[in-house]
Amino acid sequence: MENLLKFPNDLQNKILLTLIDGFMNYSSSSMFLKEVPSPKDIRIQYGTNIINNHILSSLTGKIL
Repeated sequence: MENLLKFPNDLQNKILLTLIDGFMNYSSSSMFLKEVPSPKDIRIQYGTNIINNHILSSLTGKIL
């Protein structure tokens, strides 16, 4: 039954590569910001990272 809930491996890999590509583009573009982020921005990014890790780990079945 649990196999029905999982993506086929090739689809899962495509989704992961797309997500990772998006994260890499986002993180590389944000590294060039000249301003120091405010504590609020850091908290938002931290929360976003937790959500992203949860999405990735639910797709892969592995805890990141």
